[in-house]
Amino acid sequence: MGPIVDRSAEHLGTSDLMIIRVRQRLLAAAKALAERGVTPPGVDAPAAYAVRSGGVFLLKGSNWIEETRELRQSPRTRSAD
Repeated sequence: MGPIVDRSAEHLGTSDLMIIRVRQRLLAAAKALAERGVTPPGVDAPAAYAVRSGGVFLLKGSNWIEETRELRQSPRTRSAD
């Protein structure tokens, strides 16, 4: 995984807000696990990590939720037609 990098001199701006928030959540989860034994978020829901990006073209006025229902299912739960 590589060495742990010292980020104390790093200067993140407002465009880096997501990086800041993710690091805060990771640190909070690590501290909660170490200090109180709290299971980190997502550990008990591995299916959440099976989500993948994708793209699709739909006709104007289409209901995207209905038209992409099968595409948004996990390959493990998709019907075999």
